[in-house]
Order: sequence, then C-alpha cells, then structure tokens
Amino acid sequence: EEEGESLLPSVRILVDIGLLPKQAKWLSGCVKHHMGNTRSRNLVEEMELLREVLVDQWNQLARGVEKSGTPIRVMVGPAGTGKTTVLCKWVTQEAFMGQRPSRIWRLDGSRTNTAEFLSLHGELMQVPVERVWVETTQPPEDTLRFVDLPGVADTQQALEELSYQIKAFGDADVLLVLNGSYELQLLLKQVESFGRLPLSGIIITHSDEVEDWSKVWNIALSAKLPVKFISGGQDIPGGFQEIIPERLFDYWVASAMQ
Repeated sequence: EEEGESLLPSVRILVDIGLLPKQAKWLSGCVKHHMGNTRSRNLVEEMELLREVLVDQWNQLARGVEKSGTPIRVMVGPAGTGKTTVLCKWVTQEAFMGQRPSRIWRLDGSRTNTAEFLSLHGELMQVPVERVWVETTQPPEDTLRFVDLPGVADTQQALEELSYQIKAFGDADVLLVLNGSYELQLLLKQVESFGRLPLSGIIITHSDEVEDWSKVWNIALSAKLPVKFISGGQDIPGGFQEIIPERLFDYWVASAMQ
C-alpha cells in the first residue's frame, strides 16, 4: 500500500490497466527524476511525460541490441509459438513487397525440423530454402538470411544445445518468438529461460488474441529487450507488423480505457 502511495497518479493508472508493480516503481522514479523538483501541472501533462520516458526506454533497449549490416535472423522459442508462420510472413513482405533478395535455412536442432510448409512456401516465393548451413557458401552480403530452428523446451540442456548451435551464425539477430495468447507469468518465465541466449529482440505471435496490451510492455521491460514485431492470424503476409512504441502506448491506454 505504501508503495502504491509513492507512485505518481499517472503511473497508478497504468498499474490499474496492467503494468506490473515492479515496472511501475521504476517508471515512477524515472518520471519524478525528469520532473526534478517541479510538479506537473495536471494529469495529462504527467501522462505525456510518462509516455516519453517509456518510449525513450524502449528506443534505448533497441539501440543496445542493434546489429550492423545485414545480420542473419534466427528465430528461436518454445514449440508451437508460430515461428515458421512468422518467418513466412516476414520473408514474403521483404521478398515480394520490398523486392529484397532472401534465403531461408530450415535447420534441424536437437530434434528434426518438420516444417515442410516452409519449403513449399519458399518454392512458391522463389526463395531458396536450404537444409544445411555451410559457412563457406554464403549468398551476397545484401541477401536477407533467415534461419528457422525447431522449438525447444526451456530446460538447461536444450538451451545449452541451442546456444551452441547459434554460435555458428556469428553476430546474428536472434529473435525470441512468444505466443501472446499465453498468460503473462508463463511468458515472463519463458523470457527468463531463453534470456541466457544472445537475444536481440522479441516477436509476439497470436496478437489477434491479445486483449491486454500491457503484456507487451511488461515483457519488453522485464526482458530489457524491444518487442520488434507482432504477428496475428494465419494469413500470409498479413498481420505481421513492426512495433512503433509511441503507437503501442497510445493503443494500450486507449483500448484499456474503453
């Protein structure tokens, strides 16, 4: 209760619409620091400052994991989160709409990668799908390279094996794919487990089933990683979009207030 009392009114509103108390305490401290000894004139002004602080934090997290050049994009995560569907959507947008040369590696991990759908989709898109990673026969530098790995359990052994496999790709863009329809506590547990990998961002699938947008903020702030994309539905290439934190904040607050 005392902790709640020390929170700014604007931050208490965010707690009411789903922000975790741990994040609220940090956020309240940041906003107070920004205000110095002055007090905001009203709640609207305070909310604007709070939005600014959150967006700035998000952008800092993104800058901290930014890769130079055209990195290899590697999808990792638990089984059944929709990694392959996300990859198909992303490649389609880049190759078809962005006219970017692309290549896919459908690789086995500790278990076989059974995503035949990915190979069929590559054929349809005229994007080569390789089954073996060979460092010496890489495509030109401007080619977008996507790696699809089978989902793994969040056990120490499985994650150690995955970590070892990822090293072969060098300084890759390793993206954790999570199912947004799961309970927040389970998602935070998965974030913590997969956090031992050199992650550079998160993708949230099943966004069409997400009713509480505070989830995305809680995940990003807990993981200290940007949520780079959200993906909803099975249609390709639909429902796959890059996250803009300003819009995400506005949408979260507006949808919660309805």
